[in-house]
Amino acid sequence: MTDTPISPEYLLSARDIANILGLKSENTVRKWYYAKTMPEPDIKGHKFLRWRATTISEFLKDPESWRAKNL
Repeated sequence: MTDTPISPEYLLSARDIANILGLKSENTVRKWYYAKTMPEPDIKGHKFLRWRATTISEFLKDPESWRAKNL
């Protein structure tokens, strides 16, 4: 996990999120997305997914509460 501040509008890839969380693989993040246990990406392309830093930071503040409201 990094202490470097990230701009709120910065776009994060699944790999970025995995690195922030200390996960070994971005596939975990993708599995969470496909299982709908994390927010939808703010940008979805044919071969990429991107989340705004604000979207992920709000989710990470309380993921269980987010899941309770959105599942």
